[in-house]
Amino acid sequence: MILRQASARLLPPGTVTYAASKVLPGAAGLLAVVVFLRLAGAPAYGVYSVTLAVAVFSGNIAVGWLRQAALRFAGDEQAAFRCLPAWVTWASLAGAACCTAVVVPLVLGGTGAHVMLGAFFVAGAFGCQALVVTLLQARLSPRKVFQAETSRAVLQLAIPCLALLLLGPSPAVLLFAVALAVMLSVLPVRSELPAWSAVPGLGARGRDVRARERRVLRAWWSYGWPMSLWLSTATVLQLSDRVLIARWLGTGAAGAYAGLYDVVNGGFAICLFPVTMAAHPRISTLWNQGRGTESLAENSRALRVQLVIFVPLLAGAALFRDPLAGLVLPAGPQDYAPLVIPILLGAFLWQLALTVHKRLELERRTRTMLLFLLVATVANLVANVVLIPVYGPVAAAWTTLGGAAVYLALCVAWRLRHRYVEVGHAR
Repeated sequence: MILRQASARLLPPGTVTYAASKVLPGAAGLLAVVVFLRLAGAPAYGVYSVTLAVAVFSGNIAVGWLRQAALRFAGDEQAAFRCLPAWVTWASLAGAACCTAVVVPLVLGGTGAHVMLGAFFVAGAFGCQALVVTLLQARLSPRKVFQAETSRAVLQLAIPCLALLLLGPSPAVLLFAVALAVMLSVLPVRSELPAWSAVPGLGARGRDVRARERRVLRAWWSYGWPMSLWLSTATVLQLSDRVLIARWLGTGAAGAYAGLYDVVNGGFAICLFPVTMAAHPRISTLWNQGRGTESLAENSRALRVQLVIFVPLLAGAALFRDPLAGLVLPAGPQDYAPLVIPILLGAFLWQLALTVHKRLELERRTRTMLLFLLVATVANLVANVVLIPVYGPVAAAWTTLGGAAVYLALCVAWRLRHRYVEVGHAR
């Protein structure tokens, strides 16, 4: 009882449940990286990690605007997701899948048809699952988020492992198995998505309904498209390094780097991201209700909690970086152990930036956010192009940290400049 009361005062409501939704999925995800590297090998995991990076990039372009708008308009019944035309959702998901299937062969310098088709299904599956979880998060339903994320994590570990053992190590086998696992996890919460009968031509709709759909679509698109570009640019900042490593140093080096990055970043997310998941919908809801001061106070509380959690994480990483690298990469871990600290620092600065830039997001200054991120991404890409061919994967870890630091610094500078500006209401 005492712990529950203390957590209610110190943490945003729902943080504990969101933490539970990250612990089991996160642990399964970390185990999956280690198992996939052993069953499929670093080169196959390199192909998978690059495909997943492209899928995230494509999903952020095609579906990201829906996800961000869903969080921004949380609590606004006049601009709810159900008011959007149904075709928008399905067209966005199809766009993400097609884009991934086209880009992956270009990035990897040619792949077989099986890998291309696997990339198509992986992008569609992850885009659909991410949208459903975001909709549940916007509705402040942490228990359903926990159920959806837990089922995905268990299936995403079990099905690919079984497929690799039965069919042998292959990038295509890994891609198809992961896509199947993610789609199966969506089935219990598929009611969050619009029915096919709601797509134009498959059902009747009145003139008033169509007018409302167009109005809501304009509002979501006006806010969402800069955020979609922001998300895709953020993907370049965070994941372009593994793509460049694959091109210059081979898929084996890319797989080893991506495996360690995914374990460190995933372990960090288990500890810190639940605070963001719980706080951000509440911050948006308070802002949309005209309670701007309370909204920003909630944001500041989330920032303080993240800082407190990070300190022991950094100390633990400094003490156990060599055993961690050896656990993830049994072959040559000493070459990758120095990457642990910069990867962790980069993940923390990025998470911190997502909280610091929240007022920009609330005031719909998405173009300013995009400009800041473009500056950080260009700096990161230039550093990658110059340093990765010379210093290898260790340079990629530090350039990612540098890119996150640039974006955070720009957001902090803007926040300090506008700290005394009167807080407005939702627009």
